[in-house]
Amino acid sequence: MKIHQILPALSYGDAVSNDAIEIRHALRRMGYSSDIFAKYIHPKVSKFAKHLNQYKKNASNIVIYHFSVAGSDVTEFVKTLPDVKILKYHNITPHHFFNNINDELYNLCRNGREELKILSKTVKLAIGDSEYNKNELLFYGFNNTGVLPVLIDYSKYNLTPNKKIMEKYDDDYINLLFIGRVSPNKKQEDLIKVFYYYKKINPKSRLYLVGSYRGMEKYLAQLQELVSRLNLTDVVFTGHATFDEMIAYYSLADVFLCMSEHEGFCVPLLESMYFNIPIIAYNSTAIPYTLANCGILVNEKYYDEIAEMINLLMNDSKLRKKIVEGQNERLKDFERQEIEGELKNYIHQVNSIGKKKIFLKNDYDRLSFVSVVICTYNRAKYLKRCIESLKKQTYHNFEIIVVNGPSTDETNQVLEGYREIKVVTQEKLNGLSFARNLGIEASNGEIIAFIDDDAKADENWIKYLVEGYIDDSVGGVGGPVFDITGKWYQFRNGYISKAGIPSFIHENDFNYNDPKGSFLNYIMGTNSSFRKSILYEVGLFDKNIKYYLDETDVCVRVIKSGYKIKHINNAIVFHEMIEGHNRKSRYDLNWSEIMKNIIYFTLKNFRGEFSSYVFRPTKSLFWWLENFYHTYRNKDISLKQLFDIYLKLVRGAIKGYTCGVVLNTYNFYKGT
Repeated sequence: MKIHQILPALSYGDAVSNDAIEIRHALRRMGYSSDIFAKYIHPKVSKFAKHLNQYKKNASNIVIYHFSVAGSDVTEFVKTLPDVKILKYHNITPHHFFNNINDELYNLCRNGREELKILSKTVKLAIGDSEYNKNELLFYGFNNTGVLPVLIDYSKYNLTPNKKIMEKYDDDYINLLFIGRVSPNKKQEDLIKVFYYYKKINPKSRLYLVGSYRGMEKYLAQLQELVSRLNLTDVVFTGHATFDEMIAYYSLADVFLCMSEHEGFCVPLLESMYFNIPIIAYNSTAIPYTLANCGILVNEKYYDEIAEMINLLMNDSKLRKKIVEGQNERLKDFERQEIEGELKNYIHQVNSIGKKKIFLKNDYDRLSFVSVVICTYNRAKYLKRCIESLKKQTYHNFEIIVVNGPSTDETNQVLEGYREIKVVTQEKLNGLSFARNLGIEASNGEIIAFIDDDAKADENWIKYLVEGYIDDSVGGVGGPVFDITGKWYQFRNGYISKAGIPSFIHENDFNYNDPKGSFLNYIMGTNSSFRKSILYEVGLFDKNIKYYLDETDVCVRVIKSGYKIKHINNAIVFHEMIEGHNRKSRYDLNWSEIMKNIIYFTLKNFRGEFSSYVFRPTKSLFWWLENFYHTYRNKDISLKQLFDIYLKLVRGAIKGYTCGVVLNTYNFYKGT
C-alpha cells in the first residue's frame, strides 16, 4: 500500500507545506512508499514533490489531501480519485478579512468553504491539525474526524542565527516579536497599539513584525501609516525572512506577542516555546487549543494592560520562569514520536473502516431511553429549528418533551406539527428551574437531557451523551456549546469556584469531582443531561433559582452526593442566545436575579464554611463589579448603563444573601 499527499501548492517556508514534508518523512520511516504531489511547486522544495499530473490513481492507495484554501481543479481531482481519502484540514481564513485588501485571496477563501462542504461527502476520515479545526469539520458535516497536530522537526532549529541581524540588534533593548505573514487576520495593528503603550513604559524597546507582505501591500501601507500617526520608532517590518534570519529574531526576542483573530494552529507558538520565549496571546480560534494551559492568554485587548503585563514579565523573574516552564511542559505534547504515533493510528483506522464493525462499550441492544426536555417561551421559529435538529439524531431511542411558557406567539401552531412530542403547558412563567422540573416529572427516560429552544444539536449529540454514562459513577454529562455559526465556544470543560465564579472555556477536562475541592465541574444548561434517578436523589432543580446557575447548582449537589459530572467533547450543541424576557441584549440581562443566585448558590451549597458568609459573597460581587468596569472602559456600555448594572448587582447580592441565610437558618432548626 502507498500513502501519498496532495496539495494545491507546495511552498517554501509555509507551515502547511512544512507539515506535508515532515509527514512524508514519517511515512517513509514507517516503511510506506510515499510522495507529495502538487500543482505548483516552489523551486526550493522541488526535491520533495512531484507535479500533480504524475499522480497515478489506485483504489488500494491512501491519499492525504491538505486543505487550507480553495483548491478548485485540485479539489475536483481529489474528489474523483478511487483512492481511500483522508482530509487534513488546516483551516481557511474567513474571507471577510481580505475585503478591499486582496481580491484573489478573498475569493479563494470564500470558495474554499464551499469546497469543504463537498469534500465532506467524499473522504473516509477528516483530521484537523487542532481541536478547533476538528470542530469546524464537525460543523461542516464530516462524521469521522480526529486531530493530528502539525509535525515539526525541532532539530532544524539548532542553526546558527543570522550573523548580520544579531550584530545589528546587539544592544540592551527589550524585543517584542511576532512571526506570521502580514495579513489583516493576524491583527498587526493591535501589536503596534500594544507596543505604543509599552514604549511609554520602556523607551528602550522594539517590535519585530517578521513575515512576508506579498499581496498585502494595502494592509502594510495601513500599518505603516498607523506607526507614523503614533510617532513610533523601532517598529521593524522585516518582510520575508530566511530560516537563519527567523532563528536570529527568535534568539533576540524577549516576549512573543500574538493578537491574531484567526489561526488554525499557529506554529510560531510552538517555536516560541522551543526558544523559551514567554508568550502573551489573544484568546481566539485555535490559539487556546495550541497553548492549552500555558503562556498568558488575554480575553480582551486592553492595550495598556497588555503592555503592563509585558513589563511585569520582564521584571518578575519568577513569573517569567513559571511561564516558560509551563510552555516547556506543553511542548512535550508535540514531540515527533507522539504525533507520528497518532498518524499511524489514523492510518490503521482508515484501513479498518468497512472491514469490521466497531461497537460502543454499552452496545446498541441495551441503549438507555432518553427524554429531551425543551423549555420555551415565545420563540416559535427557533423552537422549530431545535426540534428539527433532534429529529436528525443518529440515536433513536428518545422522546421530546416541550414545556411551554405559556407562549403567546405561534408556538402552539409549531407544536401541532409534531404530534409525537409530549407538551406540558404552564399557566404562567415560574422560572426555568420550575419548568425543567415539570419536564422531568413528565418524562419516561432513564436519562434526562436539556437543550434550549434557541439552540440546535449536532446529529450525534444524544449518542455521545449516552456514551458518557458507561461508568455508573457518572451522574451528569454535557458537552461543548458553540455559537450558532460554530466559530467560537460559549462553553467547554467548565468549572466553578465556591464563590460562584465560573470558568467556562478550557482545552482540558479538569478532574473537579471532589466534593471537598475548591472547584467543581459543571455543564451548561443548553447542553446538559442527568440520570433521572440521581435528579430525584438530589432534589431536582431548586425553584428558588429561576435563572442562572440553575444547572450548576444541580451539578454541585450531584458531586456532593458522590457522583461525577463528565464533559464529552463530541457532544456538541450550537446556541444562538436569542433575546428574551431575561436577556434583552448583550448587556441588558436580569442582573439582579443573576447576582442573587450567585450569593444564594454559595451560601446554600457551602453553608458549613465560614468563607461562604463573608469572603466569598464579597469576592463574587466585586468580580462582577470589576468585570463591568472593564466593559465601561472599553466603551461597550455608557456610564449610565454602568451605574444601572451596579445598582441591580448590589440589590441582587443583598437579596441572595438574605435568601441564603434564611434557608440555612431553616435547615439548622430542621436539623439538616
